[in-house]
Amino acid sequence: MLRVLAILCAVMLIPTVAGGILGDLPDDLEGWIAVDPPEKGSEGWFAANADVGHEWVVSLRDRHAHAQLRNHAVDRDTSLPFEIERSSARDGLAGRRLAVKVADGWIVAFNAGEFGAGLWWFSPDGKKRYKISESWVSGFLETEVGLLALEGLAHLGQSRGRIIRLSRDREGRWQSADFVDLGHAPEAAAKRADGSLIVATTDRLLKVVPSAKKVEVLCNDVFWGGLYPNSLVIAADGTAYLGMRHGVAKIQAKGGKWQVTWLLPNQDFVNMKSAKGFK
Repeated sequence: MLRVLAILCAVMLIPTVAGGILGDLPDDLEGWIAVDPPEKGSEGWFAANADVGHEWVVSLRDRHAHAQLRNHAVDRDTSLPFEIERSSARDGLAGRRLAVKVADGWIVAFNAGEFGAGLWWFSPDGKKRYKISESWVSGFLETEVGLLALEGLAHLGQSRGRIIRLSRDREGRWQSADFVDLGHAPEAAAKRADGSLIVATTDRLLKVVPSAKKVEVLCNDVFWGGLYPNSLVIAADGTAYLGMRHGVAKIQAKGGKWQVTWLLPNQDFVNMKSAKGFK
């Protein structure tokens, strides 16, 4: 139901955002305004959900967390040295593309959400390929136990997710296998200095220890489900930043608990309290 309402809200907001009335927006998160996150399903949450013109991708630069709007150069996959002729989502060759280089070529994921997905191996020159699985992959992670991938789908009120492990069989072909269950669809993840993973799912923030296959819940009932998180980075002090629609979540461990702050680029974003958009 929330997703249906979100689509309606987004339609209401598009003309306002397209007007470009907000001017230049700072990308250094240290200059953003910190407020309490909106309650999921509140008017402020729907306003953020409807802000289709501002989806923030986070990155680390000069030891500081930065955010740039999605579809800028920071969000373009230019890693492959060859072109792939895209096909249909049903064939698993359409949707958002992610790629990771492996010893014998490339592993490439296509994710078109509920319309289909595919996980493929390509030779170094792209002339040969085979499908590994029809997994909904949203990220790759190099770990001490090998190459892992975030996998899952949130659709029609349901959310399921896991981490899969990618490895080669005796014949040298890549295969995928269940690694750990996440309970909900993963949105983004990052590796900490100690090798553990911080994973944001649609409903929780998790810590995963790959060497022990251990999953720990850090935050329950998070607000960002439906705000389409797309990237996560961890600063040198351990602070995590999660980029998503309208703003960035700043996540810190304090006094044995994890605290979440909502970062917004300027006062106009703070003042937007309804799906009618910016005033």
